[in-house]
Amino acid sequence: MVEDWEGLAVKSGTPNEIVRRLNESTNRALTKQRVRDAFAAIGAEPVGGTPAEFGLFIKSQLEYWGTVVRVSGIKMSQ
Repeated sequence: MVEDWEGLAVKSGTPNEIVRRLNESTNRALTKQRVRDAFAAIGAEPVGGTPAEFGLFIKSQLEYWGTVVRVSGIKMSQ
């Protein structure tokens, strides 16, 4: 099964305090009913979490899709 996902990322080296504040604000926004309703209207489900969790998720996606590409032999066309 293929699912799309969206996430908030910042430039490497962004100060930890800024990352923390952005993460807290984002997670707080994702608890608001109007935000949840807006996501639901487009068929999306907000998750939230920590920067570490998101990093692990991205790593898992890179590993998974890298394997899919290698095993399938998919090539980019021009």
